[in-house]
Amino acid sequence: MLDSPLTFSSSSLIASLPRLDILASLDPSRDLRVSGQVIYVGNSSMEVVVKMEAIGNDLPEETVLIGRPPSVLRGILNRDTWRG
Repeated sequence: MLDSPLTFSSSSLIASLPRLDILASLDPSRDLRVSGQVIYVGNSSMEVVVKMEAIGNDLPEETVLIGRPPSVLRGILNRDTWRG
């Protein structure tokens, strides 16, 4: 049993996509899986790699898109840059 209510901090992620590599055409009959991995974390920013793969229809998985958006994490309530 909890002694106090749970609180969560509110934050927003601001990202841009200056580089987006499309490696294959999209097949509308296949599902898409999006995954990502953090590759750098600084005081007020982080860099991630985003990958989109086509899956299903008894075909091998195929990477169709890779993106590397640099991101900045900012607080919604006070607009301060998050310092981790």
